[in-house]
Amino acid sequence: KPHRKPINDLREGEFEPEEARLRCQLASLYRLVDLFQWSQGIYNHMTVRVPGKNTEILINPFGLLYHEQTARTLVKVDLDGKVLHPGSTKLGINQVGFFKNQVPNL
Repeated sequence: KPHRKPINDLREGEFEPEEARLRCQLASLYRLVDLFQWSQGIYNHMTVRVPGKNTEILINPFGLLYHEQTARTLVKVDLDGKVLHPGSTKLGINQVGFFKNQVPNL
């Protein structure tokens, strides 16, 4: 088995508690999708809206596989795709995929 990073790799106080919880939940969802072999490489994504911030979402960075996602790797963007927090990888997002599927994911 490959070495897996913990899903919750957040530092204390790094994010607001609700956002930290959602980061862990979304990273867990990525891992479950991979576990059930439902992932299809790096060209797909799942998102979640940041609580209290109707125009901010969390999304996976472009270039990481689903089993590599952690709470810290997730990228926070606004609805225009502008990166508000790059996550720990600085990889950015798949802009084409994000805009193509923006409405159905939100």
